[in-house]
Amino acid sequence: DRVYKLVYTSKNPSSKTSSITVIVDSAAWRVARQDTLYRDGGSILLTFAYQDWKGRPLLQKVSGLLNIPSYSLTGEANISLSD
Repeated sequence: DRVYKLVYTSKNPSSKTSSITVIVDSAAWRVARQDTLYRDGGSILLTFAYQDWKGRPLLQKVSGLLNIPSYSLTGEANISLSD
């Protein structure tokens, strides 16, 4: 599958965010994944799942892997959306 990759790199030295990368599925035009990297070594990875609803994409689930050392936080999170 072909994807588009959008990358934001912070040029602000006081920003806690190092970079944000967004992966977009080019066939469906949906955000598939977002990676956020922090200057302290932390990261958040989000993946997105969709379902079709009346011929349109509807966000169904967001899953995240979290590693935020400044808050001593590491773990997984899932948000499921339903009608």
